[in-house]
Amino acid sequence: MSTDASPLQGLAAEAAGLDAEPGAEPGAGPAAGPPPPGNFEALAFLLAAFREVAGAILRVKSLGRTLDDSNVEKVARALAPVADKHGLQLGAVMGGPEAMAIMTAGPVLWAAWRELDAELRARRQAGTEAPARDDLEAPAAAPAAAPAAESGP
Repeated sequence: MSTDASPLQGLAAEAAGLDAEPGAEPGAGPAAGPPPPGNFEALAFLLAAFREVAGAILRVKSLGRTLDDSNVEKVARALAPVADKHGLQLGAVMGGPEAMAIMTAGPVLWAAWRELDAELRARRQAGTEAPARDDLEAPAAAPAAAPAAESGP
């Protein structure tokens, strides 16, 4: 058997180096970050986030009453063991960029949809339709090129 490293071992070492933190020794692998939150913490976060985001988007106050902090905790404590029993790790799924994406993009995209829907509904009620493509303002035409001077024989 040869003692030379196989190409696969070289690729594995290179991949481990790509995952390593900048300045870490080559092959050290990814840096260990904090563990994801447990199911209780993840569920409490999701319920509280739902209460805040849905309440703001839908402009309702009832969610603040029905999903107050006490009820959020009660529901999260009831649901966390179910997630644990079935092997779900909600903190790993909804941690990091996913949660931030939902909290940031969700309200913006919902507001954009509602405003677009309201604008189109108002246009339909007023009996006006969207302008045809030909009616849209066209860019200014470029000046016509001067005719070329005829050259005589």
